[in-house]
Amino acid sequence: MAVKGSATLSMAFAGNRFTTSMLQALSGESGVVECGFVRSDETDAKYFSTPLLLGVGPAAAITTFSL
Repeated sequence: MAVKGSATLSMAFAGNRFTTSMLQALSGESGVVECGFVRSDETDAKYFSTPLLLGVGPAAAITTFSL
């Protein structure tokens, strides 16, 4: 039997984790990496989940994989 609300809880957890990481990066912590669904040239898909180095400035994509 499936647990009701598990998809909603997963999205809430992911949102909380990303927000917490973003706040850590904006407060000056270095080396904060989280995945984000961003426009990418890594695959034929226009958007792809990619590790991002978060910081005070623009996020930088980290391409540590090959297809």
